[in-house]
Formats: sequence, C-alpha cells, structure tokens
Amino acid sequence: MKKLFLDKAFTPLISIFNVSKNFRVLRILKDFLISLNISHNKSIEILNSYIDRIHISIEARLQKKINIDKWNYGNYKTNNYAGHTQAIRIGDLTLYFSYKTVIAFSNYKYGFVISENIWSMTTGKHLNWLDSDKKRRIPHKEFQKLLNNVLGSYNLIL
Repeated sequence: MKKLFLDKAFTPLISIFNVSKNFRVLRILKDFLISLNISHNKSIEILNSYIDRIHISIEARLQKKINIDKWNYGNYKTNNYAGHTQAIRIGDLTLYFSYKTVIAFSNYKYGFVISENIWSMTTGKHLNWLDSDKKRRIPHKEFQKLLNNVLGSYNLIL
C-alpha cells in the first residue's frame, strides 16, 4: 500500500518540480512522506497541504517576495486551545510552536527538525502530533543551536 501511495502522491508533483528545478524540495517531500505514520487518506490530505505551501513558497522566491502564513496543527476538539499549537511559515522556513516555544522547524536545507521533549506532557502531545517517532527527535541543546543558526540565516530572531 505504501508503494501505491508513493506512486500516486509523486505523479502530480512532476509539473511543480519541472518548473522549479528544485530537487532538494523533492528529497524533503520524499523524507516527509516516508516519515508519515498515518492512514492513506489523511496522508494525501497532509501532502496536498504541504505541496500547496511549497508551491506558494517557490512562486514567491521566483518573484523575490516572502510569503507569510499561519495555521494551527494538531487535533484539538475545540478552538479554545488551538492557539497553543501554531505553525508559521515565512518563505521556505516553517516554525512549529507549542505555546510560545518553537519545538520544531522545517526548511529546504535541513528538512523537518524536531526537538526532544524537555517541557510538559502537553508539549509532548504537541510533539507527537508533529511526529510520533521519538527516534527522529534531536537533543534540545542541539536543536536550539541549529534553530538559532537557521533563524540567523534568515535574519530572524525570537
């Protein structure tokens, strides 16, 4: 089923990548798909959202503009707590927050990077929503150093 999913998922991407000629994006997308550990239909829904964000970012880079987008991730049943799990995309950089703390990020250079949980059970839940595979999480000090380097390369600070 995974092979069928990958074949179906990558077929519509050909036109995007022929236009952008950005093969790093394809590699990141492939890693992202392989890391997904959820149902087929949900995977396609997430992939379509991810592709839309990449396509918008590529178009903005071609026009030398920076797009900014914000959304909530996770599975809160009400909107009362949805503000605790926000993601912000600035160009090709996406920052994932738990409350006011960056717990993961992604960009073209590094792909998806997620910190180990040094906070609370609730933040642990937020981390699991982003990636339930705890083996992919890096030590927080290493994450913080990498995050600061990435933010600096975009002339951003937190």
